[in-house]
Amino acid sequence: MSITQPIKNTLKTVWQACISNTAWRWFQKIIILTVFSLVVNHLASQDNFIDTESYRFPIEGFLSTIMLFILIGIITNLNFKFYKKKYFSKKIEVVTILRFMLSTLGYITIMYIPVNIILNIITGGQTEFYYLLIGLVITLLLSFIFIVILYTQDLYSLYTLSIKDAEITIESGAKTTKLTYENIACFYSENKIVYTVQNDGTTINTDFTLKEL
Repeated sequence: MSITQPIKNTLKTVWQACISNTAWRWFQKIIILTVFSLVVNHLASQDNFIDTESYRFPIEGFLSTIMLFILIGIITNLNFKFYKKKYFSKKIEVVTILRFMLSTLGYITIMYIPVNIILNIITGGQTEFYYLLIGLVITLLLSFIFIVILYTQDLYSLYTLSIKDAEITIESGAKTTKLTYENIACFYSENKIVYTVQNDGTTINTDFTLKEL
């Protein structure tokens, strides 16, 4: 019996699963973008409140917000890919996440100012520093919330993968044992000795203190 066909079928199934997962993630991002834009525009002005008599759907603001956050999404996605390749694939740290957020907001600032000035020139308006600054602060605040909503799941998935294969060296007298975090159930201390309990119930006494762990 040939094993070529089962292998092809397995690869096909894996490929379809990857495509489905990617498509689902993009679908989630589109839904989040749409809902986020709707909420922002309906809270931006009292006339946009649904329960008011003068309510009208903010179509111009909604489309503008969609376009703005598509640009922000592109910038964030490119920066996330860079950090994922250089930093996040190795280790997820709070400092690295903060650097990712600050650098992304910095790129958004660099994009926002010239785009705003160009749009004012096209529409015949004047660029006033005060309104430019207020608009930038609001955009950065909304961008921060938007990025957190979009990438929390991705960062958590990368964090889970990073600790799955991580190892800790357990020294017990002259014996040294290497365990992956995934195989460790817990640590506990008894009579000033710290013990490691593996998932299979095996207990190993260590030279660590709980504070060191």
